[in-house]
Amino acid sequence: MVCLRAMRCVRARAIAAVAAVFAAELSGCATPPRADEPGAASLRVVRQAGGLNRNLAVVDGTWYQTRGDELLVLDAADGREITRVRFGEPGRAGQATDVLADGDRLHIVLLDDAVVSLDITSPQAPAVVRVIEARSLDILPRTLSRVGDDIYASGDGGVVRLSDGRRMYAAAGEAGPVVEAHGTLVTALGRRVYRMDDASYLGSASTLHPLPDDLPRSPGAMFAFTRRGDDATGLGLMTADIREVNANTATVRLEGEVHAVAFGEGLVWAAMDDGVRAWRIDGDALIETQRFDMTGARDLAIADGNRLAVCGEFGRGIVRIADDGRNPGGMMIHEVEAPGRIVAAQADGRSILAFDGRRHWLYDTWTNELRIERGVSVVVTGDGGPDDHAATLAGSARIDEDGRGMTITTRQEQLSHTEPQRPRMHCIVAVAGRYWVGHDRGITVLDPGKSGAPVVDRLRLPGAVIFLMPLPDGTGAAFVTEAGVFGVVESTGLSRSSPK
Repeated sequence: MVCLRAMRCVRARAIAAVAAVFAAELSGCATPPRADEPGAASLRVVRQAGGLNRNLAVVDGTWYQTRGDELLVLDAADGREITRVRFGEPGRAGQATDVLADGDRLHIVLLDDAVVSLDITSPQAPAVVRVIEARSLDILPRTLSRVGDDIYASGDGGVVRLSDGRRMYAAAGEAGPVVEAHGTLVTALGRRVYRMDDASYLGSASTLHPLPDDLPRSPGAMFAFTRRGDDATGLGLMTADIREVNANTATVRLEGEVHAVAFGEGLVWAAMDDGVRAWRIDGDALIETQRFDMTGARDLAIADGNRLAVCGEFGRGIVRIADDGRNPGGMMIHEVEAPGRIVAAQADGRSILAFDGRRHWLYDTWTNELRIERGVSVVVTGDGGPDDHAATLAGSARIDEDGRGMTITTRQEQLSHTEPQRPRMHCIVAVAGRYWVGHDRGITVLDPGKSGAPVVDRLRLPGAVIFLMPLPDGTGAAFVTEAGVFGVVESTGLSRSSPK
């Protein structure tokens, strides 16, 4: 039995606001400019591995899968990897999340940073054709939706129509996907649904998903909906008036969170914390017909009539839905394991052992090898010291109790430092007299002896950086993000000796 005592890094609940983002029109992979750029880059990610398989779309036999700061292009028949698309060099791009297919275009959210559009006329060779940065959208993008011919980006701050950049709805919080009801656009904030043109309250739901025309349904049913609670989620059917079809029979209570809702093969599907389920609509009732257990399912799509593409904290895979006459149904027929949400880590100077709530992952900082370490019976406690403060010969630094700032103490003075938009800081280490701080948006390096602003450089990374390990030779640090990305960052111009 694995005994685990988590490190003191505070895990992020929300990625902080706008910072490094992309240049406006691109036709390939590029390095984006960064907000508040402190000067010439002095840091670079020299190795990177892993990443949570977060969202997916399947279009005509091609599977598009987000992982960390990149897009994987896969064969939906067998899960074979065809190619990858990067949205910036490592250390200059955030987490790729929501995916929306729209004809010959594929739109992807770079969490809080940008919306990227790719041309998929050649399905297995997508090309970036447009990047709309968060500062142009004037929101922090989180999700995408399509109504008619229009694509909308929703997020912290409201809703924007991508075709002309028009702000369709302003919100003091995170707006959800957009749907149409009775000829008007509506969106949800938290558990409340609002009409976008006049902000009128319409009813209670966290997300709304229009039922496809070919899906059998009860009279009046227009949407599938979710409603998040503290420890459970309601999923059911709703009318165009944002009223439940039948709270007793057409709404089900599910433990944990429903991360995605999809439709296919005449069923309503949900990706949930404990796996995937499907229901058929029988009059005013939802009848469960399928259940596939897996850890932390995040998204799903029908790959063909009897195969389901699924991704999440377990990795990604293909499930055979029903018995095909030769092989049983309900089976995972192709699986690629990948890190889930990392909750703790420790290091020995060369390797990092991290835990994602179910499996231990061993990352070799020299070889960039990441693998599951089976049969671990150790206590994951960190690398021997507290992670909320660090010391150098010149003084010390400590993360504030609320995690939104830090205090640097030298022989001469005491300085306070906060990052732009005040992301939560999780850990700090000292490397060659400088302080390396891991936070919601990546890594910031501070030099307490630097005249003026102490910031040396910043890196944007996929997910909150919850663990840092100084390299033995003092040239940089290895990192782990909550989103399962491992890597090594070195200071430009400093050489590293060969491993012994």
